[in-house]
Amino acid sequence: MAEGQTHKRKRKPGRPTDYRGAVTCELVATAPLPATVTQLAEHLGVSTRVLYDWMEAHDEFLQAVTRRRAMADDMVEGSLYGSTLGYTRTLKEQKLDKDGCAHDLERDVHIPANPNAGLAWLKNRRPDTWREKREVEITGDFAQRVKEAAAALQLIDDEGE
Repeated sequence: MAEGQTHKRKRKPGRPTDYRGAVTCELVATAPLPATVTQLAEHLGVSTRVLYDWMEAHDEFLQAVTRRRAMADDMVEGSLYGSTLGYTRTLKEQKLDKDGCAHDLERDVHIPANPNAGLAWLKNRRPDTWREKREVEITGDFAQRVKEAAAALQLIDDEGE
């Protein structure tokens, strides 16, 4: 460096980032669930591209986003589990009597088990037993079996003529 010159830091071109460390991470923690990337970006007032850039550049931000999204996943998992078994909910409502007075009423409503939810649960938790795709291992001379099957089909075809 020549005498009298000061060293200037090179800046990246473009607008300075709005990322503010702990403050931004705290904002992620207050985002409404289910906390999709689009919802988080809207909550923070940035584009999804900026959100992805921040997640790549700042590990603490990535961890905050991952924790928030895991909360939504946990809630869905709990709902799916409850739906699989069935559950009872207490509903509260207000009814007006003939004189116009409001009365608070409570009643229990049973939500029956959902077999499709149970199947989805089992396919994910026990895939070896419940997945629909089965792998079949063929042993022996496969090429010979194919030739024999083709010959058998040809015999059937010849008999039909």
